[in-house]
Amino acid sequence: MFTASTHDYILFFTDTGKVYRKKGYQIPETGKTAKGTNLINILQVEQGERIQAMIHTRSIEGRGAASSS
Repeated sequence: MFTASTHDYILFFTDTGKVYRKKGYQIPETGKTAKGTNLINILQVEQGERIQAMIHTRSIEGRGAASSS
């Protein structure tokens, strides 16, 4: 869990090497006692594909090549 701005990019890295990108406002906000939301409801990942890591960044311009969806 981490804190991010609504305008930050959240990058999701999968076990197959794909990178998915979402803006902070595209991810549902939850309260302290919430159990959270399954990532499958947010991202359209392939069957059997698993998210291995997440990072957030303000900008992804000029950071090299990356595959995103």
